[in-house]
Amino acid sequence: MCRPKPGPRCPSCQNRALASISGRLERLAATLNDTPPGPARVRMEARARDLARQVACRRADLYATAAFQREQSAELGDLLAVNPKDPKAAALAAQLLEGRILELRRREQARAMPPTPDDPAAHPYYRELGDARFDLAHAQLRMDMTRTTAEWQVWQKRHHDSAQRAALAAARMEAVAAGGTDGWTSLSREEQQRRRDLAAADPTLATPVAPRRWKDVVDEAQDVLDGHTPVREPLDASGYPPFGDAHTAGTQPAADTSSPPDSTPATEPAPASPTGRNTPEPRTVKAQAARRTRRRRSTATSFRSLRTGSRRLEAGARRADSEIDSSLPSSSAHPGVFDLTLLDYLIEKVK
Repeated sequence: MCRPKPGPRCPSCQNRALASISGRLERLAATLNDTPPGPARVRMEARARDLARQVACRRADLYATAAFQREQSAELGDLLAVNPKDPKAAALAAQLLEGRILELRRREQARAMPPTPDDPAAHPYYRELGDARFDLAHAQLRMDMTRTTAEWQVWQKRHHDSAQRAALAAARMEAVAAGGTDGWTSLSREEQQRRRDLAAADPTLATPVAPRRWKDVVDEAQDVLDGHTPVREPLDASGYPPFGDAHTAGTQPAADTSSPPDSTPATEPAPASPTGRNTPEPRTVKAQAARRTRRRRSTATSFRSLRTGSRRLEAGARRADSEIDSSLPSSSAHPGVFDLTLLDYLIEKVK
């Protein structure tokens, strides 16, 4: 059974949701074939693109479930043991990698959730906060995976909108928890804005300013799983049109103009650096780069060892499944779980 968002999803719910949305997309695509060019077709095409994005999100939800990871890891291990060059291995590796990155993002958002408020009047806002944080995890994954600037900007806008929703929900929840049912509505618009701005300053709600290389995303995720705190080098966003110079241009999408009538749009402070993080020391960046290089060089050896260790994969995945939601599984503690860098290697090499 699925837990309240941003909690984990269950395979049965995700399969039903995926089948439903996929069916809607297929029916719309069939109708599009018989629709002549014009405004109606343009609207239908926009709807089809939105449904396709929902399908991608539901697929990622399914890939992230513990059962899918366990079953597909075992299947991938069997494939590699029999035929390491089987083309299906790359497809399975891509699904496993996408699911594990989403699960990492989801857990990051789950850890950022405050305790459930005691006042029942604050519970609706707590659920709104959880929903918004779950959407943040999805938007981050899609930004990381997209290959076009236009699509990246779509998800950047959605990430920013979700962050605004999260900030508003958090501010309302805290006001109600402190002042009762009318704790939010009794505040002046200026005080509501101040509380939203304070909530929006949470670094877990920061929206990225420019695309990142997928390999960097994978390396950073594996660092986290290995217990390291990743750092990022300063980013010159001028190399990512149309963003411009991140030091002088705006670093966030335009504010949402569809704010609830009882508040004004939240604003987010500009990050201290183009990445939203303090500039790391050169030696820290150098040590991290060396660690990642060693890890990538070891993937060929790991790949060979997988051929004789497929049984260990399933047992390791089961142990990872038993991890509580507040702690991330460590690949060193669970040697049977596929390393993210190795999955990325398989996607590239096993074709």
